[in-house]
Amino acid sequence: LAIGDPYQGGVVAYILQSGDPGYVAGEARGLIAATADQSTGIIWSNVQTTAVGATSTALGAGPANTAAIVGQAGCNAGAAYLCSNLVEGGYSDWYLPSKDELNKLYVNQAAIGGFTSDRYWSSSESAADGAWHEGFNDGYVGDAYKYGTDRVRAIRAFPAGALSSAKAITAFSFQGLTPAVVGTVNEAAHTIALTVPAATIVTALVPTITTTGASVSPASGVANNFTNLVTYTVTAADASTQAYTVTVTLAAGLAVGDPYQGGIIAYIFHYGDPGYIAGQTHGLIAATADQSAGIQWALPAYQNTSVPGGTDTALGSGAANTTKIIAQNGAGVAYAAGLARAYNGGGYSDWYLPSKDELNKLYLNQAAIGGFSPDLYWSSSEYNANLAWFQSFDNGDQDLNIKGDTGRVRAVRAF
Repeated sequence: LAIGDPYQGGVVAYILQSGDPGYVAGEARGLIAATADQSTGIIWSNVQTTAVGATSTALGAGPANTAAIVGQAGCNAGAAYLCSNLVEGGYSDWYLPSKDELNKLYVNQAAIGGFTSDRYWSSSESAADGAWHEGFNDGYVGDAYKYGTDRVRAIRAFPAGALSSAKAITAFSFQGLTPAVVGTVNEAAHTIALTVPAATIVTALVPTITTTGASVSPASGVANNFTNLVTYTVTAADASTQAYTVTVTLAAGLAVGDPYQGGIIAYIFHYGDPGYIAGQTHGLIAATADQSAGIQWALPAYQNTSVPGGTDTALGSGAANTTKIIAQNGAGVAYAAGLARAYNGGGYSDWYLPSKDELNKLYLNQAAIGGFSPDLYWSSSEYNANLAWFQSFDNGDQDLNIKGDTGRVRAVRAF
């Protein structure tokens, strides 16, 4: 072994020499540094005015120092706490180096790699409210208040004790999908199951994987073809392995009547419909129940006045119609369009009064959607200054009514 060699979860930072604490003739012993800093700036401890009283500056003192710091009453943050909780390369025996151990990192920083010309904390206390740190630009060793912030590089000693046999996959997800899809890990069976949206292309999905082992193959962040079962193998620090079988299932295609995004799918666009896109699923969602059993189309002041800019009857025009009607009548829920827009089923705020053609889709699919009455429902499509279109959900007739009359309301939203 040589300083700078990758080894046991990190990089060899120092090899004990004759006279060093812990040196054993004929054996290779020393320090391993983590491959990168654990923090670019963190307090020494959140216990900042009470002496630990049991720390040393010597080589080999870092583990005991770290344990003493973390063992202080109330300690739950800081440099030693961060190192004590580090698991890297399958090892969990990392610690904050003592003052003399930190100096070995400074001396060999070029071979170890990844340091900056900044100050790094040691685990050696200098006073009740202070601790030793070292500047990695010039090697200056000084003390600083424990509430100050310095960089941290964890180390561990070698030879190590028994290597960790941990090798579990604790999380598996496809973060690149919207929304992200998180898998269900069955640790007993060593299986992982994910269900992705119906239109997902599964031949190049990129998983994000969290494990307790030293490595996983195929690696996290590498695209894979999930058309069939895929096996991921986690290797522990002690070289033992555990395989997990990953199954990706496509969700069933959406259908009219399915609960979805705050309501019930009322219509799915077909070729030729405004808003239709080949290979994508778009359509209308109806609220799960009527918003009113009888409400006027417009406020009295506007019941004989055309909506500025006019309204349309086509599929896809209901949202714009509603916005125009509200712009004329003002905010409120005393008229059909205002009431529809104010609905927030499922936490969504983009509900609207359907246009004449959209309302007809609700009539045609009312049995699958559910909750309708054999009564008159308002559309957001006006005919002229004092008339607007409605539809009977008894016989399907679409006809005109004065804006001051009352009709039922069922809000919709697009997906």
